[in-house]
Amino acid sequence: MTSINSQFTLLDLDRNHLHRVRNAYLALNQTRLALAKESLSQSQQLFVDTLPALIHFNHPMLPGYITRTTPAGLYDFHPSETILLQLQKLARSFHSNRSKHQGTDILALYSMGSLGTIAHNDKSDIDIWLCYRPDLDTKALVELEKKCRKISRWAKTLHLDVTIFLMNNTTFQSNHKLSFDQESSGSTQHYLLLDEFYRTALHLGGQLPTWIFVRPEQEAIYSDISTQLQKQRLLPEKHLIDFGAIKQVPSGEFIGAAIWQLYKAIDSPYKSILKLLVLEIYCRDLKNTPLLSTLFKKQLHGINQQGTLNLWEADPYLQTYTLIEQYLENNHQQERLEFLRRCFYFKLENPLTGGHSINRKSSVLLEMVKHWGWDIDYIEHLDNHNNWSLNTILEERKLIINELNHSYHLVMDFFRLEKSQMHASNRELNILGRKLHAAFSRKAGKIDWVNPLFSRQITESKIVINATADNLLWQAKNTKNMSITKKNSLIELLTWLHCNQIITQTSRLFYEKESKESLTLKTLYRHISTLIPTPLKTAPHKVFEEGCYLKKMVFFINQEKGMSARDKSEKNVVHSDNNPVSVDCITINSWNEIICTHKDGLLIEMVLEIYVDALQREISHFNPTVQCFHPTPKIQKKLDTEIGDLIKGINDFFNRVRNGRYVMRVGQCFCIIHINEQQTYINWLKSEHQLKQHLSKPTTQYNVIEFDKKTMGQHPLTLFADYYKPNSVQVF
Repeated sequence: MTSINSQFTLLDLDRNHLHRVRNAYLALNQTRLALAKESLSQSQQLFVDTLPALIHFNHPMLPGYITRTTPAGLYDFHPSETILLQLQKLARSFHSNRSKHQGTDILALYSMGSLGTIAHNDKSDIDIWLCYRPDLDTKALVELEKKCRKISRWAKTLHLDVTIFLMNNTTFQSNHKLSFDQESSGSTQHYLLLDEFYRTALHLGGQLPTWIFVRPEQEAIYSDISTQLQKQRLLPEKHLIDFGAIKQVPSGEFIGAAIWQLYKAIDSPYKSILKLLVLEIYCRDLKNTPLLSTLFKKQLHGINQQGTLNLWEADPYLQTYTLIEQYLENNHQQERLEFLRRCFYFKLENPLTGGHSINRKSSVLLEMVKHWGWDIDYIEHLDNHNNWSLNTILEERKLIINELNHSYHLVMDFFRLEKSQMHASNRELNILGRKLHAAFSRKAGKIDWVNPLFSRQITESKIVINATADNLLWQAKNTKNMSITKKNSLIELLTWLHCNQIITQTSRLFYEKESKESLTLKTLYRHISTLIPTPLKTAPHKVFEEGCYLKKMVFFINQEKGMSARDKSEKNVVHSDNNPVSVDCITINSWNEIICTHKDGLLIEMVLEIYVDALQREISHFNPTVQCFHPTPKIQKKLDTEIGDLIKGINDFFNRVRNGRYVMRVGQCFCIIHINEQQTYINWLKSEHQLKQHLSKPTTQYNVIEFDKKTMGQHPLTLFADYYKPNSVQVF
């Protein structure tokens, strides 16, 4: 301990300085609490005021009550008369002398994030850290978790989205991995999560963080400093809760954080872009760039004798903006800086035009936009983003995706240079990777989404559809004759318009050369809208724990020359029809990816090729539901049955066999579908002789063969399949 003691100075052990730090922290906390209430309704303010008391007391009539033995008792909590009156309004029978919990099971209560900052608005969620006594048993924790869920449900009735996380500071210090779900980044972050907590935490009751009292330059010897301060009785241990120091952030944690933010960008792109820019700054110069929490602590320890901090200078979101602004200016990236300002403005959701009242937060923002040189027309344009035209939205979306790609590649380059280990389990990274893949990967025919954040008024009353001059694409135009988008097929175009809610049941659809509303378009749209209800919800978190599989395949079949009377009477439409057709297919998988495919050719060949392509994309093979649409109802019914049976037969085989061949006759030809662990592919053989030659070829491993019963049931070749065995040489 001698070497550590030599690093102390009298100032380090100055009781007056520590007292000023504590007072400044609590004073800033009170100012932030007052700011938080400005953006809340009266009933929502009641939630913030009474939350510590709801945690502290167990009373049968208060929100969140489970049992009298549920952990309760918030450390050093003394409710004011005002709070007690509010509790009595919630529960008339409440009396503190009868309901007071004698123990102290809850050490501290904090909100973490935007509450009490310039960034909080009526759409912001509230994350709560409830820090419990580390020695609580499993039964007690189960009850406490139930109580927190009930309180969160009560908050929903007040139009608040509240998530309460149970925190054990002892296990957190040891870098114990949190569970990973849609609300938590799990083990992908530890120090970065702690950095965000220390700079944004709003103290609602209980113990104060030890971290605020240790000087920023002494973070490396944090535990020795905190121990010494307590030994000198300058910091009473019972008044403090310790989540540990923020040591050098492992480089592997940045990549996990970047992937997590890319996932969060699916729903909150502007917020995630700000966080990705901060990660980019850290990655550029990790050793010389102080964490944002360190900047806050420097302010705290640099206070004057009066011991006050300016609310806005200490605001974590304004500090974040300033850090990114300086970085982009220093690197002469003016376009990205302008986009950053727009992201920050949208993140705040505090319109400056349109008759909105001016409050403390909007006054600060008004000064900022003046400094940025924004004129009133531009601000009105941003404030009117709910009514942006589709073309404006698509341009904005392009900028967002470009920025997300830019940040992601920079962080990935950093990861490769550092050759660091990921601070995340393979399971978590797989889940995050799958979510990113579903949201952002580009595939031929995949329906991309216009983020609903941009606008709620993008539905067009009238859409005109036509083929392009070269007949290679289909395009949609609005009432101003402006092209909205172009796609490879009519079905893909209508599906994209429907999924992004550009057309609805009230929209009128026309072919360009027709003066009247097209019944064909309306019929196709009706089928698509029945198939895909909108708005399509994000797939549940649980489904990303495994590979995606096909849920639904819908074929739209439209013969170019129509079916002859002879064809219509055929018992087997699929295998007897030799007329060329146009086949479109919409596939939906378990991750809610929607992919449209278009092919022209013979019906069965096109159906099988589309099906095999879909199998090749998916990781797992299950039996999808199959539907068919055809202009002739009688034929549609037959197609539904025959194509459904065909695909079911193949699926049943491949669900049983991971290495095998499925053989069927198609007219005078034969088709073999191969599957192995690496790929699925198809072979077309023109004659029985070619089929025999193909089956005679040697294979490196046993490869099961199954013949389609409907088309090959009586063929002599099917006989040998019953005798085909592994690990043997056979002659037939």
